[in-house]
Amino acid sequence: MALSQSRSHFADMKKLPLTLLAVLFLGPSCSMIGGRVVTEQTTAPSPFIGRLGGVTAAAWDAESGALWIATRGSGLERWVSGSPPVNLGASKLSPSSLTVEGAGVIVADRGKGRIIRFDRNGIPGEVLASTFQGASLGDARALAAHPSGSLYLLDAKGGLLRLDRTGRLEQVELPAPATCITVHGSQLFVGLEKQPGIWVLDLDQSGAPRQSASWCFSLEETPRALGVDREGALLLGLGNRVERYTRAGVLMGDWVLRDPVTAITVGGEEGRTAFLATASDLYRVQLPTSFGE
Repeated sequence: MALSQSRSHFADMKKLPLTLLAVLFLGPSCSMIGGRVVTEQTTAPSPFIGRLGGVTAAAWDAESGALWIATRGSGLERWVSGSPPVNLGASKLSPSSLTVEGAGVIVADRGKGRIIRFDRNGIPGEVLASTFQGASLGDARALAAHPSGSLYLLDAKGGLLRLDRTGRLEQVELPAPATCITVHGSQLFVGLEKQPGIWVLDLDQSGAPRQSASWCFSLEETPRALGVDREGALLLGLGNRVERYTRAGVLMGDWVLRDPVTAITVGGEEGRTAFLATASDLYRVQLPTSFGE
């Protein structure tokens, strides 16, 4: 289906209930997010199911094969291939960011000003943090979990904080306020204001920084969303574009969306699917094999 036809189709259907839309687009005979496979240097991936009420964050849960979505309209939802979306009883949430960690998902809730863990059934559990130096953490810009259980978050001003497994919350020094973060293996990647490019912190086994942030490679603008694919390539949200780079800063491909990118996560059955969120839509692109690094 051509993009212009797809947009018109979704415009005609946007008043249908979300569950009905999901059945139509996510039925047993369909892929998780229907549409053509997208390859290098192409534009306009096929939309997920149209308007989603303000996507603020998305994260892939590899253990259960589910995509978690936070929206301003419906709170917290879990999407599984071939099934309708499940609202996890968290419609009163005002999620600003989320990440998958351990047995569930961690959400920053700006409504109640706290960082809280939910299990995979959407049942709220432990409140992990609420304030730092008197400022609320509920409107954290981004969350990223290290395999050790350490949690990194960006506060409203772009400060980088680390919450270790003992519950201790501390600030991590950066050259400038941060715009986005993601953890991959033993590294934390960071986008910084007025520092066009990517910075990286090497992490030890406990998830603590081994040294100060170091420059990785430069860009012409500051990224607002970050993701890493299974081959270690970086996916960067730059306005309404997503660009894919090797660790050496070589551009491998890009995708152009209708609106600025708000979140990026990578998953799917083979770990080769990128989910790209904007304020109103969610897109899927099938990642090709990398070349070089």
